[in-house]
Amino acid sequence: ALIDWVHWGGQLIISGPSSWSRLQNSFLSPYLPADSAQSRPLLTADFESLSQSWITQDRFAPGEREPLEIIGPEVAGLQLELNDRGSWLPGSGQLVAEAAVGRGRIVVTGFPLREPRIFRWKYFSSFLSTGLLRRPPRTLVRSSQGTALEQVWAGPLQGRERDPQLHSKLRILSRDLPLARGGLVSAAGREAAAGMSPAPAPESDGGGDAYADGGGESSPTLRSRSAAAEFNLPPATSQAGTADGGEAARWGGNGGAWNDYSGLSLQALGALKSAAGIELPTRKTILLLLAGYLTCLVPLNWLVFRVLGRLEYAWLAAPLLAIAGVAVVTRIARLDIGFARRTTEISLLELQAGHPRGHLTQYLALYTSLSTNYTVEFPENGSVALPLGDMSRSRLRAGMAGRNLRTNYGRSQGVTLEPLTVYSNSTEMLHAEQMVDLPGGLRLGQTGSGQPAVKNETGLDLRSAMLLRYAGQQQIEYCYLDELTAGAAAGVQWQTAHPDRMWEHWSQSPETQVAQPEGDADSGDTLAVGSLLREVARSTPLADGQTRLIAYTDSRPGDLRVTPAEDQFAGRCVVVAHLTSPTLPPVTPDVMILSRDMVDTLEPLSPKPNESSPR
Repeated sequence: ALIDWVHWGGQLIISGPSSWSRLQNSFLSPYLPADSAQSRPLLTADFESLSQSWITQDRFAPGEREPLEIIGPEVAGLQLELNDRGSWLPGSGQLVAEAAVGRGRIVVTGFPLREPRIFRWKYFSSFLSTGLLRRPPRTLVRSSQGTALEQVWAGPLQGRERDPQLHSKLRILSRDLPLARGGLVSAAGREAAAGMSPAPAPESDGGGDAYADGGGESSPTLRSRSAAAEFNLPPATSQAGTADGGEAARWGGNGGAWNDYSGLSLQALGALKSAAGIELPTRKTILLLLAGYLTCLVPLNWLVFRVLGRLEYAWLAAPLLAIAGVAVVTRIARLDIGFARRTTEISLLELQAGHPRGHLTQYLALYTSLSTNYTVEFPENGSVALPLGDMSRSRLRAGMAGRNLRTNYGRSQGVTLEPLTVYSNSTEMLHAEQMVDLPGGLRLGQTGSGQPAVKNETGLDLRSAMLLRYAGQQQIEYCYLDELTAGAAAGVQWQTAHPDRMWEHWSQSPETQVAQPEGDADSGDTLAVGSLLREVARSTPLADGQTRLIAYTDSRPGDLRVTPAEDQFAGRCVVVAHLTSPTLPPVTPDVMILSRDMVDTLEPLSPKPNESSPR
């Protein structure tokens, strides 16, 4: 669980010699920024570079600069030997090493953070926040009462102090995908969203805005736009720093919190609402069955008994042929007489570079023709499932909104949710998440000739695979791979992305079209994930250094089990793999600190209450 947490954006800080000796040969060793370290004493001179980097203005003692001094015995430290994964934290004087692990990072200090002479240094808070955690810089402003000072984010982030996006880099795509850009949520998705209770509005304003495009309800359209307008890219004025919050502020959600109202949830609900229900025979099938029955009943029946010389028996055979016809029709329609159950599933499997575990989010629509009590089971204790509700029932039977569900967590037999009641001729939506083990991950590397290549070690056959990467200057490059079977590798040839040309690849297949062609009698047989693929490509933030693969598979990963079993099943899984980590932004120390509490009623404070930084 700890390794998964780091890959999805967690930050692990390892302090000094004692922790290093315990962890260097542990399960964390493949992810550490250093392979070995030698003991060494640390004196004031060893902290000079770190001191100079984090000394800033102190409101309590303006003009005073207090370097970090080691008075008394030397501090036991480490001389870290970096490996290929590691790098030095800028400004740390080779005392702090860090390594990117998926979205997250692991930091190892060459000194003990619990040393009183270090953590009592008045600038230590700035070093911890902007250095070890790489958060945006902070400053001081006068409180609303005007008699005290309070710490806020510096620059344009001021006012977002309670925004979880700026305090944590943990992101889960299915929970934090921003709401639809360009109006790609279909009519079914808008109707599904309208039937659900209103989503709690997050305090964050970074990436959660909805955009209107004016596309048709059944076939959303896309305007021909530049890549900068089409994708979730850094602003043109943004540099690699954190003044605007960086990549973390362009997500939706609340930093990995459970979310039934993310952009992905709305897309999945729309696709499920369009596809859920019992598959009835097509017009062509009905005509063929009727023609076959009449042929057997009249000419063939008469001919057989005419040859046998027992023509009167043809009347006795007619009821038997009728019973046989009912059995054939029932078999072809895949329905039991008077009872049917169907499960429709759209899932998203999110992977991090080379990591053999993935986060699987499943959205299921459970349909039944007769009221049924379902049981949902997971073998893994870390799994979770909650009902999303039946939109039509919430409108027709508003008084039945409350119900009791029994579940168990943390037991050896896994997780169970029951009874999940689905009423006659209705559909219940279910949201489930779990971590799944795979034979391997997806890796971006090179062929023997030096050409970029991606290898699929997940054990899943990927279809309609497309690679995206941010090339800087608000430009996107892509490579369409199409099929990438399990165990196969494919060369990568990047080309500049023009949105219209990119979407042509996915528009050629019914499975990856945004909407099914009108008038297609068999369109109900195809579970289309095109709108979901496109919205993931467009709305998921891309930053410097990031490369992403988006595809789908007809396989059904995960261990979710629903009983009683369905008579019909339709499902597809969208696969999103983050093949490279985003480039770490530069470190920017706090603009102003307050080393001691104080009340300022006489001196004017710069900046004034509505200003973001001091002059």
